[in-house]
Amino acid sequence: ILDLDELVAEIAEDVGVEAETQGVDVRLAPGAAANVRGDADLLRRALENVLRNAVKHSPRGAAVEVCSRVDADADVCCIEISDRGPGVAEPELVSIFEPFYRGVGAARQGEGYGLGLAIAKGVMQRHRGTVAARNRSGGGLVVSLCLPRG
Repeated sequence: ILDLDELVAEIAEDVGVEAETQGVDVRLAPGAAANVRGDADLLRRALENVLRNAVKHSPRGAAVEVCSRVDADADVCCIEISDRGPGVAEPELVSIFEPFYRGVGAARQGEGYGLGLAIAKGVMQRHRGTVAARNRSGGGLVVSLCLPRG
């Protein structure tokens, strides 16, 4: 059993140090005190991939917000990573989790092979969880990673 809030805090701190060099602030909201069953290394990799992606697509001076919440009705804990980047065209919101998909237009930014979000999806599926993205009101993207509570 893992303390998900502790894992998220460690990742946010690590990525936050790197984000500072890009002029992006990583903000961690108070956690939801959730425990999950899973492989800490794999979950770390999934969360890091999503958070690094959010930082990469955020403009200088922006903040990437990380929060966790418990949905007691669904018996899951969700981590939401929100940025103020260009967002993703609605038809691409599912495709961004496919291997080697790099997006088009404004969403195709920076380097990489289009594997980070696909890895996150695979890790979540292995843990009987889900990952989804939606455009954020006011611009940007929100990626939600949900895991069964342990």
